[in-house]
Amino acid sequence: MTIEQEIKIRESYAYDDGFTEGMSQGKIEGISQGAHDKAVETAKIMLANNMNVSLVVKCTGLTEEEVGQLGKEH
Repeated sequence: MTIEQEIKIRESYAYDDGFTEGMSQGKIEGISQGAHDKAVETAKIMLANNMNVSLVVKCTGLTEEEVGQLGKEH
């Protein structure tokens, strides 16, 4: 095997590894964003039902600031 062939093979493996890592990271970020979106949706429902901010924070895991912003939207 020539040096050029070896380099091409190694580049191919590096690309495959990078692609796989990128896909995994993207999947993790997507799941995290989906969980946050669901927490926001739940918080909006709770606020619409006149639940207090501290309970919404406790139940959703959102910050007090995030919940406060949602309260201003209503």
